[in-house]
Amino acid sequence: MGGYVRLIVLLLWFVVGHAACAIVHAGVVEPTISSDRIRDMLLGRITTWSDGTPVTIVLVDETASDQALKDLTGRDCARMLRGWKRLAFSGAGSMPSVVTSICEAAERIADIPGSIAVVDAIEADPRWRVLLLP
Repeated sequence: MGGYVRLIVLLLWFVVGHAACAIVHAGVVEPTISSDRIRDMLLGRITTWSDGTPVTIVLVDETASDQALKDLTGRDCARMLRGWKRLAFSGAGSMPSVVTSICEAAERIADIPGSIAVVDAIEADPRWRVLLLP
Protein backbone atom coordinates (compact mmCIF):
# COMPACT_ATOMS: atom_id res chain seq x y z
CA MET A 1 0.00 0.00 0.00
CA GLY A 2 2.84 2.43 0.81
CA GLY A 3 4.17 2.05 -2.76
CA TYR A 4 0.84 3.21 -4.19
CA VAL A 5 0.79 6.27 -1.96
CA ARG A 6 4.34 7.18 -3.03
CA LEU A 7 3.37 6.72 -6.68
CA ILE A 8 0.34 8.99 -6.31
CA VAL A 9 2.42 11.65 -4.53
CA LEU A 10 5.06 11.41 -7.26
CA LEU A 11 2.42 11.77 -10.00
CA LEU A 12 0.82 14.74 -8.25
CA TRP A 13 4.24 16.39 -7.88
CA PHE A 14 4.92 15.81 -11.57
CA VAL A 15 1.59 17.30 -12.64
CA VAL A 16 1.66 20.26 -10.23
CA GLY A 17 5.43 20.72 -10.22
CA HIS A 18 5.64 20.98 -13.99
CA ALA A 19 2.49 22.92 -14.78
CA ALA A 20 2.94 26.53 -15.74
CA CYS A 21 1.33 28.92 -13.34
CA ALA A 22 0.80 32.59 -12.72
CA ILE A 23 1.55 34.12 -9.37
CA VAL A 24 -0.25 37.27 -8.30
CA HIS A 25 0.00 39.52 -5.27
CA ALA A 26 -2.14 38.22 -2.39
CA GLY A 27 -4.20 41.42 -2.47
CA VAL A 28 -5.58 40.76 -5.95
CA VAL A 29 -9.30 40.37 -5.29
CA GLU A 30 -10.43 38.60 -8.45
CA PRO A 31 -11.59 35.08 -7.50
CA THR A 32 -10.71 33.57 -10.88
CA ILE A 33 -8.56 34.83 -13.70
CA SER A 34 -8.67 33.21 -17.12
CA SER A 35 -5.56 32.38 -19.12
CA ASP A 36 -6.75 34.78 -21.81
CA ARG A 37 -6.99 37.63 -19.30
CA ILE A 38 -3.50 36.85 -17.96
CA ARG A 39 -2.14 36.77 -21.51
CA ASP A 40 -3.76 40.13 -22.27
CA MET A 41 -2.24 41.62 -19.12
CA LEU A 42 1.21 40.35 -20.06
CA LEU A 43 0.84 41.78 -23.56
CA GLY A 44 -0.29 45.19 -22.26
CA ARG A 45 -3.85 44.94 -23.54
CA ILE A 46 -5.27 45.03 -20.00
CA THR A 47 -3.58 47.47 -17.62
CA THR A 48 -5.68 47.32 -14.44
CA TRP A 49 -7.33 44.73 -12.25
CA SER A 50 -11.12 44.86 -11.83
CA ASP A 51 -10.74 47.02 -8.69
CA GLY A 52 -8.63 49.60 -10.57
CA THR A 53 -5.25 48.53 -9.21
CA PRO A 54 -2.59 48.85 -11.92
CA VAL A 55 -1.17 45.58 -13.26
CA THR A 56 2.57 45.32 -12.66
CA ILE A 57 4.33 42.72 -14.79
CA VAL A 58 7.31 40.74 -13.50
CA LEU A 59 9.15 38.75 -16.18
CA VAL A 60 11.36 35.82 -15.18
CA ASP A 61 14.40 35.47 -17.45
CA GLU A 62 15.01 31.79 -16.69
CA THR A 63 14.66 28.84 -19.09
CA ALA A 64 11.66 26.93 -17.70
CA SER A 65 9.66 30.07 -16.87
CA ASP A 66 10.56 31.55 -20.24
CA GLN A 67 9.00 28.49 -21.88
CA ALA A 68 5.86 28.88 -19.73
CA LEU A 69 5.63 32.52 -20.83
CA LYS A 70 6.07 31.52 -24.47
CA ASP A 71 3.40 28.80 -24.18
CA LEU A 72 0.92 31.35 -22.82
CA THR A 73 1.70 34.42 -24.95
CA GLY A 74 3.61 33.10 -27.97
CA ARG A 75 6.55 35.30 -26.94
CA ASP A 76 9.68 34.59 -24.93
CA CYS A 77 11.07 37.07 -22.41
CA ALA A 78 13.33 38.87 -24.91
CA ARG A 79 10.52 39.35 -27.44
CA MET A 80 8.15 40.40 -24.68
CA LEU A 81 10.63 43.07 -23.58
CA ARG A 82 10.94 44.41 -27.13
CA GLY A 83 7.16 44.81 -27.27
CA TRP A 84 7.09 46.53 -23.89
CA LYS A 85 9.86 48.93 -24.96
CA ARG A 86 7.62 50.05 -27.83
CA LEU A 87 4.68 50.49 -25.45
CA ALA A 88 6.80 52.42 -22.93
CA PHE A 89 8.33 54.65 -25.62
CA SER A 90 4.88 55.54 -26.96
CA GLY A 91 3.62 56.29 -23.45
CA ALA A 92 1.12 53.42 -23.48
CA GLY A 93 2.75 51.46 -20.65
CA SER A 94 5.73 51.12 -18.35
CA MET A 95 8.46 48.52 -18.52
CA PRO A 96 8.01 45.27 -16.59
CA SER A 97 10.46 44.25 -13.91
CA VAL A 98 12.88 41.54 -15.06
CA VAL A 99 14.30 39.05 -12.57
CA THR A 100 16.54 36.03 -13.02
CA SER A 101 14.91 33.53 -10.67
CA ILE A 102 11.50 32.36 -9.55
CA CYS A 103 12.40 33.17 -5.93
CA GLU A 104 13.23 36.75 -6.87
CA ALA A 105 9.96 37.00 -8.82
CA ALA A 106 8.00 35.69 -5.82
CA GLU A 107 9.59 38.29 -3.54
CA ARG A 108 8.75 41.04 -6.03
CA ILE A 109 5.15 39.76 -6.33
CA ALA A 110 4.80 39.72 -2.53
CA ASP A 111 6.01 43.35 -2.29
CA ILE A 112 4.11 44.99 -5.18
CA PRO A 113 0.28 45.20 -5.09
CA GLY A 114 -1.28 44.23 -8.41
CA SER A 115 1.80 42.38 -9.64
CA ILE A 116 1.78 39.21 -11.74
CA ALA A 117 4.34 36.79 -13.16
CA VAL A 118 4.24 33.56 -15.14
CA VAL A 119 6.56 30.85 -13.86
CA ASP A 120 7.19 27.17 -14.42
CA ALA A 121 6.24 26.17 -10.88
CA ILE A 122 6.19 27.60 -7.36
CA GLU A 123 5.04 26.59 -3.92
CA ALA A 124 2.03 28.26 -2.36
CA ASP A 125 2.64 31.04 0.15
CA PRO A 126 0.25 33.42 1.94
CA ARG A 127 2.04 36.41 0.33
CA TRP A 128 0.90 35.45 -3.20
CA ARG A 129 -1.74 33.43 -5.03
CA VAL A 130 -0.83 30.64 -7.42
CA LEU A 131 -3.05 30.16 -10.48
CA LEU A 132 -2.45 27.00 -12.53
CA LEU A 133 -2.50 27.59 -16.27
CA PRO A 134 -3.77 24.98 -18.73
